[in-house]
Amino acid sequence: MGSYESDCNKKVRTVDFEVKAQVAQWAVWKLGATGWEWYVKKPGVYAADYIDFYIKSNGNITVKFEDFDNLKFVPETKGPEGVDQEIEFWFAYTEAGATPDKWYTPRELDCTPFLIEDSSMLHEGLTYKLWNKINVSECNTAGTYKMKGRVVLTLANQRPWIDKNGDYDKNFFCPEKDFDC
Repeated sequence: MGSYESDCNKKVRTVDFEVKAQVAQWAVWKLGATGWEWYVKKPGVYAADYIDFYIKSNGNITVKFEDFDNLKFVPETKGPEGVDQEIEFWFAYTEAGATPDKWYTPRELDCTPFLIEDSSMLHEGLTYKLWNKINVSECNTAGTYKMKGRVVLTLANQRPWIDKNGDYDKNFFCPEKDFDC
């Protein structure tokens, strides 16, 4: 930030002084569960109760869904050819207390990240609900169907001196040194 030095005989000296605080973005993220498990007795369209999703942060958060797909028949239990090997899947998210008004297919979900904007409510913590819906057809063979995807949370305003693991980036503070600063 600079320095000051004086060695003259001046009676009064004045130095402007400045203090800065660099604050990193942080987030608290909680999920009530990491998936759903269905036990379906007959064909139909079924919507699951929600999973709580809690987020608290001091900056914009982007939530992205990756690799979501329809439920696929597990190969070791594969049925005869010609039957449905997939179960249609939809996903929704709402604020606490609401019910879904928009359902996303897996493709739409993977292409539709959503932004949670920085606000005093986000600083205090927000609760969302995650929902899913499936369509079991008369042609789905008895057995297990599954899908694996991931939810990616991105801190949109992270400081450059924080590394990808959330620690201080030593290269930012001492880029030319081969030792801990």
